[in-house]
Amino acid sequence: MLVQKLSWIILLLFLCQHGAEAKRTVVCEGGSAHLSCDGGFIKVLKANYGRTDSTTCISGRPANQISNTHCFRETSLYTMSARCDGSKSCTVPAVNSILVVGLINTWMCLMTVSQQKEV
Repeated sequence: MLVQKLSWIILLLFLCQHGAEAKRTVVCEGGSAHLSCDGGFIKVLKANYGRTDSTTCISGRPANQISNTHCFRETSLYTMSARCDGSKSCTVPAVNSILVVGLINTWMCLMTVSQQKEV
């Protein structure tokens, strides 16, 4: 899990150093991710619908729903890219029916890193 968290940080640092503004979006299961950009188009760089820590989206959740922190859905990037890349804005619900069935008794969250691509 530490490697995955570091990869998010490294990606954001790389984008900031190269003048590209990256946006990190976190949405709890049942909510919706709203991505948008001005003067360009969305490019989703990274996405995960799952759980990789025990601190995100925990409000009101029992311990058994946040204890599994090894849930990474590799199809999340494909789904988010297919729905958002090339658009000026998009909304994607963080629900199992769209982002692949989650784990039983695991409260999921959707995390994305996107960048504005110039026209």
